[in-house]
Amino acid sequence: PSSPQTVYAGTFNGGVFKSADGAGTWATANTGLTNLSIRALAVDPSNSRTVYVGTSRGVFKSADGAGTWAAANEGLTSLSIYALAVDPSNSQTVYAGTFNGGIFKSVDGAGTWAAANEGLTSLFIWALAVDPSNSQTVYAGAQNGVFARTFTRALAGPLRDAEGRPVYILSPAGETPCVQDFEDFFVFAQAFGSREGDPHYNPLADLDRDGAVAFPDFFIFAEAFGRRAIC
Repeated sequence: PSSPQTVYAGTFNGGVFKSADGAGTWATANTGLTNLSIRALAVDPSNSRTVYVGTSRGVFKSADGAGTWAAANEGLTSLSIYALAVDPSNSQTVYAGTFNGGIFKSVDGAGTWAAANEGLTSLFIWALAVDPSNSQTVYAGAQNGVFARTFTRALAGPLRDAEGRPVYILSPAGETPCVQDFEDFFVFAQAFGSREGDPHYNPLADLDRDGAVAFPDFFIFAEAFGRRAIC
């Protein structure tokens, strides 16, 4: 976006090509790629040197304008990537559409991923787009139609504190700044043992977003207890 003369092309079984002169000439840019079947490509709108590609073996990320690549697949349960999208208002938020695995969302620049499939009736995702006027709204082109979802910060997954440790939002009282404290623990305890659809199910307490508030959520909450979160 900041350098219109720089163009990237992803090819089937040939990897990534880069042009620095508006597609006048091209050069391969595959250092670090272990799979050359490129099915999706996205450039960070806030930092054009950050580039993502989706392959049949997962997501690869470059922080130096496709000079080098590294795999970025932690949390992905499907490595066949057909779509990528970067949030234009927060480039740490990245979405990946997979073949039979649905949508995955990262809030740490593809450092980690979590499934985001609530409401989808097909897990074959061919296209993704983020609403430029409201980046919490994401559109997905699936095998059986187009789906839209508006995310909330409470369901957005792990944030990171100054030490790089995960921090989760659980502050229904609307504290500013949000801190995971005993008041939040009581809310969490009320929802413990519930499943999506139960009257006492609280999505704010479902920290791993698997539709149930159980011991994995408790361990996540315990790790974040006493820390500040972004609200």
